[in-house]
Amino acid sequence: VFVLALIAGPNVPHHALGSTGTGTEDTSDGKENVRLAPSLFSGIKVALKTGEDPSNIKIIQLPDTYEHLTEFFDWLDQKKADKSRKNTHHQTQKFMVAPVFISRFPSDYSDISSIQERKAMFVRILMPLILAENKKIEGLRTQIQNIQARKTLRPEDHKILADLYAQYRISPNIKTESGISALLQKIDIIPPGLALAQAAHESGWAMSRFARLGNALYGQWTWDKTASGVIPLDRDQNRTHRIKAFETLSGSVRSYMLNLNRHPSYKALRDIRAQIRAQGAPITSHQLADGLINYSEKKEAYIDLIQALLTQNKFAKYDQYALSAHIGAPQYIERLSQNQQNRRNDYSHLN
Repeated sequence: VFVLALIAGPNVPHHALGSTGTGTEDTSDGKENVRLAPSLFSGIKVALKTGEDPSNIKIIQLPDTYEHLTEFFDWLDQKKADKSRKNTHHQTQKFMVAPVFISRFPSDYSDISSIQERKAMFVRILMPLILAENKKIEGLRTQIQNIQARKTLRPEDHKILADLYAQYRISPNIKTESGISALLQKIDIIPPGLALAQAAHESGWAMSRFARLGNALYGQWTWDKTASGVIPLDRDQNRTHRIKAFETLSGSVRSYMLNLNRHPSYKALRDIRAQIRAQGAPITSHQLADGLINYSEKKEAYIDLIQALLTQNKFAKYDQYALSAHIGAPQYIERLSQNQQNRRNDYSHLN
């Protein structure tokens, strides 16, 4: 069971996503106990923001199948094409991605026979999540830069900086000027192409056991007994780590970016990114991939593998993509909400 949300921006309300499940966690006998929230068993939840007001959100449900999700995406694509044809002044925005946020891959995702179709769905599900997280990061950078520009900091500014120092593991005793510089080096975007390539490799294109059981896309280890996790089947008896599990795919993307942005092992990546920023050039996947020397025990071989994935799948092109502001389909949501059973399999009549 998975959850689908369509909203106007990256700030997805937890209630809209139905994120009340606990994921996968260890029991006392070392086995895994998968516990899903009752609200997730009813199908795909769809939350659509139809206006600027954050509270203006409609929620519907769709069957939990790849076929129904594909039909829904096809309908959205058709609506976008119709809108473009009707607006003679419309300029094609081929690099815009619809804000469709899905918390899980459909349960029959692995049954898709066509490799190309499965890869296309993989990209379509993850791209909005990646772009939304980067948008949050960009917003946080702007907030820090605004603080940096003030001659005199307000009490709330010091509170914001203190919280960020703790989150990004920066000494609280650092001087303000140095602290802000350290934050700006750590709080920055991860190119979408790189995030896609690493997710494809680490999760086997979302086919891995870790992805299926715990929405784990990036193979992050955890030793925290209170955190949800999936035990590797080939784990040595003397080891206690698990693969970190998440209630939603967005949680996995968020954790991955935070990991790259604050862990000492990825300082090389952050240094490369800071140099690119200083030059005023765009941050690209191929450049930052060279900073992943410590992401895997394979070292240079891992970098070569990610670079190959970027090239073979043309992932680097997604570095130029951006998230659309919102989806305007209130009529569709109202009609589907009124008679869901009769309409959930057919979107063609909604004009």
